[in-house]
Amino acid sequence: MELEIFSDETYILNKRYIGIGCLFVPTSFKYKLANKLISYRCLNDADNSKWLIDHNSCEIFKKGKCTEKNHINNDCEIHYAKFRKGMSYSRKTISTKWIQMLVNNNKFCSEEEKIYFNILFLDLEKLDSKFFGEDKTNNNIYNRFYKTTIVGPLKYFFKKYNHITIKEIFHDISDDKNSHEYFKWHTPFILDGERILQLKKKK
Repeated sequence: MELEIFSDETYILNKRYIGIGCLFVPTSFKYKLANKLISYRCLNDADNSKWLIDHNSCEIFKKGKCTEKNHINNDCEIHYAKFRKGMSYSRKTISTKWIQMLVNNNKFCSEEEKIYFNILFLDLEKLDSKFFGEDKTNNNIYNRFYKTTIVGPLKYFFKKYNHITIKEIFHDISDDKNSHEYFKWHTPFILDGERILQLKKKK
């Protein structure tokens, strides 16, 4: 099984809690999944699998069933922070379709086309920071539990596979995380050392 991992983090309630989320996607299914998500941006025809940003290239637009304004609205960023500022019809409808697709996909698809994810929230007030170093404590905690967020699902979701290869791990750009001394090597090194996977090294 070859995987790509997409990860992100967030702080809530005045940074009392940190949330870490990881999405595990089989590489053989990645492009099909991306095309599915993109197709759901078309709100006129659920079966349209060729939705494009350029309205002039859209078959639905050519049939007179869509407008340039719809394409602009439907090309919106789907992010939870945007919901707090006001839920547009496009954001609400597209995000709902994505969630429905996720639930239905995992009910009826094969193992190779399932979507796996793990979400971990930590209450930082209940952790004794002295066990995580004296400098950049929250980032030390993050790197420690970021590894956990990846290791757990690998052992649980993919335990039947004798060989797991992680092709790439993607993370959002965060200056304080990227510059941390542990960030670039800690998780890959530990995973490889535990021999639960093989990291696919770039040439």
